[in-house]
Amino acid sequence: MVKFLAFIGFLALVIAIAAAGYFFGGFYSVAATAAEPAIVKSALVQVRQASIARHAKGAPAMPPEDANTIRAGARAQASRRGGC
Repeated sequence: MVKFLAFIGFLALVIAIAAAGYFFGGFYSVAATAAEPAIVKSALVQVRQASIARHAKGAPAMPPEDANTIRAGARAQASRRGGC
């Protein structure tokens, strides 16, 4: 049993090293024109949904139809551009 667990640990270590070499070695394409594999797309959707669920706890944003909201947004945007 100990040999089996040692083998599983060794196999996990080899797979982790191979995966690190694959990703950090530049073999995985991150080009915007290349479609992600289904498993990556699914993982990204899960991560996005979990992040939104965790961080979006406050009140929803005000609707943009309100004139005061539009003015405040324009002022904020103008002040950001002026600082560049």
